[in-house]
Amino acid sequence: MLIAGTGNAGDSWREARSTNDPTQPISENDGAVFQRTARSTRVCTYDRPGTQRSDGSPGRSSAVAQPTATQGDASDLHALLGAAGVLGPYVLVVTRWAR
Repeated sequence: MLIAGTGNAGDSWREARSTNDPTQPISENDGAVFQRTARSTRVCTYDRPGTQRSDGSPGRSSAVAQPTATQGDASDLHALLGAAGVLGPYVLVVTRWAR
């Protein structure tokens, strides 16, 4: 389970800077974390409430008043995984970086 930090939505896990030309802008490509991880295991991204996609549009989650408490966020994610039928164990990867 990939959770982007600093207000970023899950689409940020699908983007990476080109290794061939690091001066190029960040874009969606096969070298990004999501695509590389998906080659060997099931991987999901989670848009926390109030996140923003890389193009500046709102994330896919419903807007809620911010900030939220960590326990509430964990409960929401647990309920989502249960409703989707995604069985554990889970590995959570959370970042604190910004674009």
